[in-house]
Amino acid sequence: MSDLYSKKDGPMPRKSTFTDEQMIRAVRDVEAGAFSTDVARKLGVTEQTIYRWKQRFSVTVRSATSATHRRESRPTPQAAARRADAWDDPARAG
Repeated sequence: MSDLYSKKDGPMPRKSTFTDEQMIRAVRDVEAGAFSTDVARKLGVTEQTIYRWKQRFSVTVRSATSATHRRESRPTPQAAARRADAWDDPARAG
C-alpha cells in the first residue's frame, strides 16, 4: 500500500466522472452566455470546476471557432488584386 502513496509520485489521480465532450459542452454553454452557476448546478459540480474546465478546454473551443472564422473571412478576389497592386506600385495603394 505504501507504493501507491510514495513521495515520489504522490497519490493516484481520481478518474473524472465526466467525459471530455461533456466538459467541452459545459464550457461552450458558459461561453455562449449561460451562467456558470446554472451550468454547475445542472451538472452537480462546483462553479470552480467549471472555471477549471474553461481553462483546460477554452483553447480547444477557441481554435475550432477561429478555424471557422478564418474559413468564412477569406478576402474577395478584388481585395486580393488591390493588395497585389499595392505591393507592385505603392503610389497606387489607396
